[in-house]
Amino acid sequence: MSYKTYNTIHPNDPPGIRPQILTDLLELAKLSKHSCLKKAIEMISDLQANGMNCRYKKHLGGPIYELKSRAEEGGARVYFFQISHTEFALCRAECKTEDAASAAFLNWTAEVIQAARNGIQVLV
Repeated sequence: MSYKTYNTIHPNDPPGIRPQILTDLLELAKLSKHSCLKKAIEMISDLQANGMNCRYKKHLGGPIYELKSRAEEGGARVYFFQISHTEFALCRAECKTEDAASAAFLNWTAEVIQAARNGIQVLV
């Protein structure tokens, strides 16, 4: 089976802005968090190959999921939600030394999900 991922934008973002997940991944590269960046890309590839059977998937409650794994610089995390059985929306990515997910990134993801439910175009 083939799975598809989309990038997302926040409903308050100006037109033409880069999807936040790409900005987050570029920031990891800029900060020389290369093992986290590599792990994030590996986890996204696993989601695209295996869907909800992805080995890195963790349910955070409600519609929010994360891809989570250890890397040299800390915990690589990618936040996403499921659109359909075969489609997923990638929202944010980070590398953390703390155990808890970023409240700001979770709130951002929740706002994008709510906008999508309200018919606002957030997928790119």
